[in-house]
Amino acid sequence: MKILTEKDKETICFLYKKSTIEKIARKFHVSEKRIKNILLENGIEIFVPTKKIIDDGWNYNEELKKRYPPKNGYHYVAIEKNGEKRFNDYLNTSGALTSHLKNNGIEVPSLYKRISFFKKNGYQWYEQWFDIVLVEDNIETKKCPYCNWETIDVDNHSGAFINHLINEHGITKEKYLSEHEDEREYFRLANKTIDLQMETNEEKFVKCAICGKKLSRIDWHHLIKHGITKEEYIKKYSDKTVSKSLHDFGVKRAKETNTKAKKTYTSKAEKEIISFLVSNNIHCEKNRTILNGKEIDIFIPEKNIGIEYDGLRWHSQWMGKKSPYFHNSKTNECLKMGVRLIHIFEDEYQTNKELVINKLCHILEINKGLEKIMGRKCMIKKIGIDTEKDFLNKYHIQGWVGSTIAYGAFFNDEIIAVMSFKIKDKNGKSWELIRFASNYNYICQGIGGKLFNYFVKEHNPSEVISFADRRWTINENHNIYTILGFKNLGHTKPSYSYINTKICKYKRFHKFGFRKERLMKKYGENFGLNINMTETEMAKALGYDRIWDCGLIKYVWKNKLIQY
Repeated sequence: MKILTEKDKETICFLYKKSTIEKIARKFHVSEKRIKNILLENGIEIFVPTKKIIDDGWNYNEELKKRYPPKNGYHYVAIEKNGEKRFNDYLNTSGALTSHLKNNGIEVPSLYKRISFFKKNGYQWYEQWFDIVLVEDNIETKKCPYCNWETIDVDNHSGAFINHLINEHGITKEKYLSEHEDEREYFRLANKTIDLQMETNEEKFVKCAICGKKLSRIDWHHLIKHGITKEEYIKKYSDKTVSKSLHDFGVKRAKETNTKAKKTYTSKAEKEIISFLVSNNIHCEKNRTILNGKEIDIFIPEKNIGIEYDGLRWHSQWMGKKSPYFHNSKTNECLKMGVRLIHIFEDEYQTNKELVINKLCHILEINKGLEKIMGRKCMIKKIGIDTEKDFLNKYHIQGWVGSTIAYGAFFNDEIIAVMSFKIKDKNGKSWELIRFASNYNYICQGIGGKLFNYFVKEHNPSEVISFADRRWTINENHNIYTILGFKNLGHTKPSYSYINTKICKYKRFHKFGFRKERLMKKYGENFGLNINMTETEMAKALGYDRIWDCGLIKYVWKNKLIQY
């Protein structure tokens, strides 16, 4: 029988978090039974396949019937605990509850974990956010005038009614409305864009003179599809109708009756970002309704993602009159409305435009047809400071920062990812993951996990902490950290950097360089400074301003093989 060392047993327990008993047994050339015994000896629960959970005498479907017994004249509905949403699909057979929770940043467990949860607790996993309530059957339905078919989707959220008309009767929405004009409001709830094309009241839309499409406004990212500017459009199609439709170009017609509405301004950088999104078939727009008048520079309705382009000068504390919590509060307000907000600082875009665009591609899942590289095909090894610095300055939005050790992932002798760490204590048990970046010219899958596992195996840390920038993290509960097994510990307070556009237009200076002693040593009384001044007073006297971020998200990873 093969002898396994204590180190081997620790490795087996560690690998079981990411692998199966069968694979581990093959790796160590021992039986699966032996691997199971080692896991049990170390107090590690062995996962049972979903099929066995169902077949061990405990029947999932039977338990559901006991949990929700039928009652004549009544049916069950799922009501969100805050009372905002109600779903008839209380068993989540359509995935409606799952989709709703996902959109609110809640991680959905695997099928195994869902059934295990029900078996252990006696209720469904999603009942942590929903109440399953028995209500009377007097449900309002929408009936088809051509057959006996009907649906409970009286608010037309799913579009089931129009699908039935098309598939069963060959009747389009336009044809149906020509015979049932009074039902226009029903379809208005499902798709405002399509409904606008059926609108006949000319006061409610403007019509593009080039393509004939009916729009709530004609803005520049519609005209860019036709390769024409606002000025060229007005000059070529100048008549009373066109002039009226372009009144205060890019602003909704509702502005004509709202004299207090502010004119919108779109920077050159914003236009470039919008042009990029439009070229990839992503609809976007400015939005003032989500935050009750506050503008979101670029809003993508299909993904509920907003993008803010924050010019350094205009978003600064003193010149721009933005409070320390301005960006943080706007992010939080958007989250309350179900919108995830990205903040792009001006210097990031102007000095790392390609990197910013590629980060947006990743977040918005824009497929660029890149080569896919799997982590298992890569070789991991330590890298020197020069290699680390060159790679991170090119592929990480914050660039290189000093580290204790760095690892590179190599594919065909090409470095495609880097992860760096910094030691936090003298014993070498507490570390910080300070940088991780991959080559945006590839789709890298599983490489982050392979780099991190290599570090853990080599240093056996008791814990690893890391911080994510809220400005670029749209889902703090599902990202590279949570995949690696880190736990979200919450947010830090917003922090600041210094700017001085007269010295460098596109640069944020780290606050550590503005400590009183350093400023006195560098500038002293020749620049009107004295030791009794505060850091803020000194910075102002030297012509600097502050810009605040959204704070950081703190994550921690604990080594389960170490007893605390």
